[in-house]
Amino acid sequence: MNDVLTLTGISKTYHAGKPNQIVVLSGADLTLKPGEVVGLTAPSGPAKSTLLHIPALWNRADSGAFANEGQTQRKNQTRTAPPKPPHTAHFTTTNAPPKRTAL
Repeated sequence: MNDVLTLTGISKTYHAGKPNQIVVLSGADLTLKPGEVVGLTAPSGPAKSTLLHIPALWNRADSGAFANEGQTQRKNQTRTAPPKPPHTAHFTTTNAPPKRTAL
C-alpha cells in the first residue's frame, strides 16, 4: 500500500531575491502512512501551514517533490478548492491555548 502523503526536499521562500526575503522551508521531508494521525505543533511562524498548503495545492513549493497516494504532483500545480476527503487538514487560529504539559 502506498504512503498517503510523501513530501521530499520541500523548500519555500517568500520575496526571493529581495531585501525582505524569508526562507520558510528548506529541504522539509514528511511521510504519512495509511491510518496515521499526525499533529504538527510549533510556535507561530515556523511554516506549519505552508508545509500543509503545498500538498493541498493551496501554495507552490520552490523545490522538492510530493506525492498523494503515490501519485507525484507538479510543484507548480495549484488549486483554490479545499482538498476532498479522506485527506483533511485542520488549521488552528492564533487563539489556540498555550502549550501545556500533563503530569
